[in-house]
Amino acid sequence: MKGHAASIFLAAACLSPVPASAAADNAPPLAKPMDVGFRTCALHLSRPGYLTDANSTEFGPAGVKLGGDVPEQVRMLAGAGFTDPIFASVDAEGGTVWIIASAGAAQVCKVTLADTQDALRTRLAVEDAFRKTTAWQYDPAGSGTSGGMMTQAFALNPGRPGPKMVMLLNGPNTIYNNGAGIQVIMTVAIVNPKAQ
Repeated sequence: MKGHAASIFLAAACLSPVPASAAADNAPPLAKPMDVGFRTCALHLSRPGYLTDANSTEFGPAGVKLGGDVPEQVRMLAGAGFTDPIFASVDAEGGTVWIIASAGAAQVCKVTLADTQDALRTRLAVEDAFRKTTAWQYDPAGSGTSGGMMTQAFALNPGRPGPKMVMLLNGPNTIYNNGAGIQVIMTVAIVNPKAQ
């Protein structure tokens, strides 16, 4: 599994979900911190223990900082699936971005975007960037809108055998609570399909 997880990461790392041209041209400013959060999650899932002080020289220059004053709303997301939760913030102008992961080997990691009026535009830009890649495939079965909440699901190279990396992007289809609190939750996970 370690080798396969590493190959999943290498594929993910080569596919920055926010294309450089979009980030430089007209993507919302918060798309880049969300991209940093996504790539940090992919690394942590592929390299257990990545989000530790020992690796801060790798993720620190990207604006990722461990710990800090973690909002209660973010702490509450570290429920089932998170063992010894790790919290890290990502430098973001005009909003707050947090990463939630587990210490050691992990199967799931989350990135949140909060406290911004630009969450909907940012979420749509991230979704569009994933749709433009060739390796990430949109999953219509896992996507949809219910009760004003949108879910967009993607899978990395879904036709390959073995564990899969998936990404779910959740948020309201409008600006919720005047932008206060969590507006977007990105879940990055490694799933093991059942043997058939």
